[in-house]
This record gives sequence, C-alpha cells and structure tokens, in this order.
Amino acid sequence: MPDTFLTPAPDAINCPSCMAHIFQSEPACQNCNYPLQGTPDEQQQFLNEREISQIDFDTHEKQISQAGKTLYWIAGLMFLGDLLMLGVSRHYDKVSLTLGFSAIVSGIFVGLGYWSRTKPTAALITGLCIFILIQLLAAIGDPVSIVKGIFLKIIIIGYLIKGIKSSVEADKMIKEHNFTSYR
Repeated sequence: MPDTFLTPAPDAINCPSCMAHIFQSEPACQNCNYPLQGTPDEQQQFLNEREISQIDFDTHEKQISQAGKTLYWIAGLMFLGDLLMLGVSRHYDKVSLTLGFSAIVSGIFVGLGYWSRTKPTAALITGLCIFILIQLLAAIGDPVSIVKGIFLKIIIIGYLIKGIKSSVEADKMIKEHNFTSYR
C-alpha cells in the first residue's frame, strides 16, 4: 500500500518576505520576487523597499476607505437636502415624487458605498459620474444651483477623485508586490 502522506521537499521553506511556500533552490520567490540567492544586502534592500511599499499601500487603502464613506455621506446629504427643500417649499403636491426620487438616488449611493468595499475603482468612478450628472441636471433646472453648496461639492468631488487615484495605485501595488487587501 502506497504511503498517502506527502513529505515536504528537503529544500522547501517559507519566503522570508511574503511567507509563500517555495523552494530554497529557486533564484527568487515566485510569489513576491524576493532574491533567495541574492546577497544579504540585496535581500535586506528588498525587504526595506517592500516595507516602504506596504506603508504606501496602507495609505492608499485609507484614502479608498474615506472615499467609500463619502458615497454614504452623499446619500445622506442628498436625502436630507431634499427633505429640507420640501419643508421650505410649498409644493405639497410633489412630496411623494420628490421623496421617491430622493430615496432611489440615496439608495444608489448607499449601494455604491457598499460596493466600494470590494470593487472601489468601479464604485468610485460610477459614484463620481452620477454625482456630477445630478449636479448638471440640477443646473439645467435651476442654473443658480451650480453655485449653491459649491464648497461642499468641491470637497465631495475631491474625495472621490483622490479615492479613485488611490484605488488605481493600490491595484498596481497588489499586482506588483502581491499584497493582500481587505477587499
């Protein structure tokens, strides 16, 4: 009867950089490109560069998270703004239509915020496009609305653009360094 237990190869180790299961006889780790056959200085330099990249990656993930939260803020602010506008205006015949539309748009932004946890680039780009489209449509109906709350609109757009840039950079780093992400 053959032995069913697999014994590890005699030169199998865990990579000092990424902990992947590799063979010590390889020139470099197949997972992270750690120079297994390099000099101690080359190996230390690789580890130092990877640590710096990890810090940059963590910064990008924080910015992505902030941008995802911005999508939730957009949902809340739009719904609250519509409620306030209904309270101020005297158009009681359009309450259900306005609240229905506001709930749908807010729901879309909540969904985008949730989606940004797994696919941040796509969710943030979609959120930015929808936000800008809503602002343009509002400006068609009331041209003065483009300047109302302009500072808040600039901040929102800034957070979304910053999140998109960070998401693109984080995706590059995941591919380049085989980092793992919370996504």
